Amino acid sequence: MKKELWLGDVALFEFGQDGLFYSQIHIDRRNIPYIVGVKRMDLSQSLNWDMMEHDSSFKMEYAFVNLANTQMHKQMISTIYVTGEGFQGEWANTALSQLCNGRRVFRGGNLFTKGACIAARELAGEGVMGDFLFLDQEMLHTGISLRVYCDAKMQEVLLVKADEKRTGITFDPRTKMFLLLTVAVFVLGGAGGKNVDLLAPMLCVLPVVLFLLAGKWKRAFTYVLIYAAAYLCFWYFGPRTTGIVNFLLLALCGILSRFLPGIMLGMYLIETTTVSEFTAAMSKMHVTDKITIPLSVMFRFFPTVADEFSSINAAMRMRDIRLGGKNVTKMIEYRLVPLMVCSAKIGEELNAAALTRGLGGEVRRTNVCKIGFHMQDILLFLIALSPYAAWIAGLVA
Repeated sequence: MKKELWLGDVALFEFGQDGLFYSQIHIDRRNIPYIVGVKRMDLSQSLNWDMMEHDSSFKMEYAFVNLANTQMHKQMISTIYVTGEGFQGEWANTALSQLCNGRRVFRGGNLFTKGACIAARELAGEGVMGDFLFLDQEMLHTGISLRVYCDAKMQEVLLVKADEKRTGITFDPRTKMFLLLTVAVFVLGGAGGKNVDLLAPMLCVLPVVLFLLAGKWKRAFTYVLIYAAAYLCFWYFGPRTTGIVNFLLLALCGILSRFLPGIMLGMYLIETTTVSEFTAAMSKMHVTDKITIPLSVMFRFFPTVADEFSSINAAMRMRDIRLGGKNVTKMIEYRLVPLMVCSAKIGEELNAAALTRGLGGEVRRTNVCKIGFHMQDILLFLIALSPYAAWIAGLVA
């Protein structure tokens, strides 16, 4: 399935003998795995099978379009699916053509059959929906626990377990931040001299290992491909070129080899750490709220802006505003202006959300997120400390 089909919400209209039903799928990309929620509404009182048999085509078309526009008002709907026997008449062709303005509309009778096949592949372990967590109205986003006083000490009793789960090996946010600092100092900054030269390749390999442990195979493969290409170009084409070509080639390869490990570790930190985990880690390190609040807002700002930019790109492609389309000259205006407006609005909303959650208050904020150091954190800490030990040993010697 093409990515632009589900960049926004997805709407589904079912029209059978029981009447018209509307479902809307919303994907929350602020957490990993992505939270997929579904809301369903019964519209059979407004449009049903008896109306289709007795009313004119014009009245059916008007009723359906009016209902659809009401349900999707101010909603970022990228794709609409319609299914059922009720959409077989001539009125449906005219009505659906009116919904195609800026959206993709698909009609068919095998939609649920395809869904059953995809679900079977997921159950068989052959699917690709591992990054998505599907929740309905009967499922919970978070766990519910009760703190009780038992056996002369306070204990936490888990009442209901959340349906959300993570895959792969996880690390404490403080471990990931310390590793990012180490890579920035010794790979990007080039500190340590000859004593750390042998350890620098180990630090460059760490993003690959971390992405593989988190189950992010594509990220790891992309990093290896780009870094290997830059490294090979540096050693193969460097001695064989001269002049401005040699300068540009060495500069590009040098920038990639130094910046890329830190960039990928930053992506790993953002993608595998929730805002609650980050604020809990900053609180345990006794960092002031003047630093925690801006970083918490920034933590969600860039991923949210990236999602908005993808949605804007998809909407512009649907309107043929793209390279090779009819409206190439409008591409920059129609993409950058909405992005700037969305960025300002997102920043304000995230800041308000952070303050609403108690950040910045005079009373010390509690956090239900449990973080702590485990064996994998200790091992990663020892690896990150080795360049500092080599650097200090070189200074002492």
